[in-house]
Amino acid sequence: MKMGYRQKVGARSHNEEDVMKRLRVSLVLFLVVVLLASACGDKDKSPEVRTVKVAVALPTDFAPTQHMYQGIQLALEEAGGKAGEVKVEIVPFKTSQGDEYSVELEAQAARTAVADKNVVAYIGITTSGQGREAIPILNEGRLVGISATATWPGLTKTGYGAGEPGIYYPTGLRTFFRLTPADDAQGKAGASWIREMGYQKIYIIDDGSPYGTGVAGIFEVAAVDLKLDVIAHDHFDFQTETPETYAQIAQRIVDAQPDAVYFGGYATEGGSTLIGALRTLDPDLPFVGSDGIVQHPSIIEENGAELVEGVYATDVAVPPEAIGTESANDFITRYQAKYQEDPLNLSVMGYEAMQVVLYAIAQADEPTRANVLDEISNLGQFNGLLGSWSFDDNGDITSGLMSGWTIENGQWKFVKVLR
Repeated sequence: MKMGYRQKVGARSHNEEDVMKRLRVSLVLFLVVVLLASACGDKDKSPEVRTVKVAVALPTDFAPTQHMYQGIQLALEEAGGKAGEVKVEIVPFKTSQGDEYSVELEAQAARTAVADKNVVAYIGITTSGQGREAIPILNEGRLVGISATATWPGLTKTGYGAGEPGIYYPTGLRTFFRLTPADDAQGKAGASWIREMGYQKIYIIDDGSPYGTGVAGIFEVAAVDLKLDVIAHDHFDFQTETPETYAQIAQRIVDAQPDAVYFGGYATEGGSTLIGALRTLDPDLPFVGSDGIVQHPSIIEENGAELVEGVYATDVAVPPEAIGTESANDFITRYQAKYQEDPLNLSVMGYEAMQVVLYAIAQADEPTRANVLDEISNLGQFNGLLGSWSFDDNGDITSGLMSGWTIENGQWKFVKVLR
């Protein structure tokens, strides 16, 4: 009985072993099928696309900066919304309140952009005053900032304000770059243009803003070097002036009998009112302003086209039709097709700024802030709408093209390229 029992047990063990073998074979086959299916699925599955953001902070209450924003949008759209294989999104911020540039809104935009770790670049900083607040914030966040319009030299160069430019870069890194010549170039170009037009006795006045006093001061030094006769350098405070005090300032200027007036400041911060007061007293008095007034419609709208006929202004950019490159001419056609209007100077600058950012993102091994900053810091020669240019060690563009403008028949018109 026991022997039979053992034989019976042995027979059952042999059967179980066969079953286990079959199960193992089945399991291996199942795993092979699963792995093959997974591999096929991976081939069909698209790789995950990384998304980064570019902050765009502009005073879009003003027509010129609306055009700049359109240039930025066009650059991204033409790139298919990507930089290489990286998806790029614009995060817009408004940095104006009514007819005023807002330092507070610019600083707020910079802080918000820094707090969002997906933001790898910041295009904005319209005025030098906004730059004084925003650049240190961006610097502490290691976030690259690009401006097309902030022109105070001390933002990037030594020899101007106390502690400049180091006070704007607390980390020691240079994180601010600009696509426009600074006011040291604009002031000299303005003085040369006034001399070329034959004016000798110059009355200088500024709006008291950091930008206005800065560019007017640089103009004065250049004018003296060119042997022009600076008969006065006056100031006003747009926050406290009234129509009556503007009339008094205008009377003081007219009584000095200058050949021309040079104004450093913004159209929206008293410049437009001053022009109206001056031309009311002397309709033929030559008036030349800095880029703070150029292409601003408020001068014409507030004073009437006839009163401001022949007002001149310099600009630190040139209109696309004056650049003369094939790429600039093509840009005009594409911009007109997209927006049903002609591009302005700032349309070009916005497009170029976004092109630089997209290039840096695409070139970076990983689209991080640090890598994007490194790519822009080491940009080298860049071939864009502005021709072939680079950033110098200060972060300033090496191209020096500027332009002269005048009001003619109620419209701002390009006069010539200034150097």
